Amino acid sequence: VLRIISENARKILPESKLIIHLERSFDQAIYKEFLDQIVNKYHIDFDILGMSYYPCWHRSMNELFANSDMVQSRYKLATMIVEAAYPFTYEDYEEGKENALVVNEKMVKENNGIMEFPVSKEGQKQYFETLIKRSKEHNIEGIVYWEPLERPVKDGKWATKEGVDYFNGQKRIYRNDWANNCLVDYEGNLNPAFDAFKLD
Repeated sequence: VLRIISENARKILPESKLIIHLERSFDQAIYKEFLDQIVNKYHIDFDILGMSYYPCWHRSMNELFANSDMVQSRYKLATMIVEAAYPFTYEDYEEGKENALVVNEKMVKENNGIMEFPVSKEGQKQYFETLIKRSKEHNIEGIVYWEPLERPVKDGKWATKEGVDYFNGQKRIYRNDWANNCLVDYEGNLNPAFDAFKLD
């Protein structure tokens, strides 16, 4: 399937860059197992390995960059962080509700997350300033923020009932459970981290 997609993408948009996206950006063993197959054994044609990086799941920046360096060196692929976010608070935006945000203190602890910066608006800015600076030092092509503007609004939900049913529920809820990871606060004001994203 990957070969068919790659070959047709090259025919239709030959100038495009092809990305294959993996999560678990700390896990070199998983990356080697996967890339040894698709690069060395099956010779799938693509340009960039996309990596997710959420410290609540994917541990430290040092592990991220060590893995990225390995991919660039061992497989001669460019790398890109295609999903990244950091919370500005653990507090839920609905008072009196059980905290059902995806990223909360209990979840970080259960997943052995490594939050290297304070969980605050300033900590969110420090996180992205550091991530951007170190990404440049490690020749990473770019960073995509996921999801920068998903602030809570009336009737705003992560998914429709049909969408949640499609994923068999997976403890997802019918409201915005990602809001504390955005670049805007619960009132819609830009967080200081927004200013970390500047074109050179």
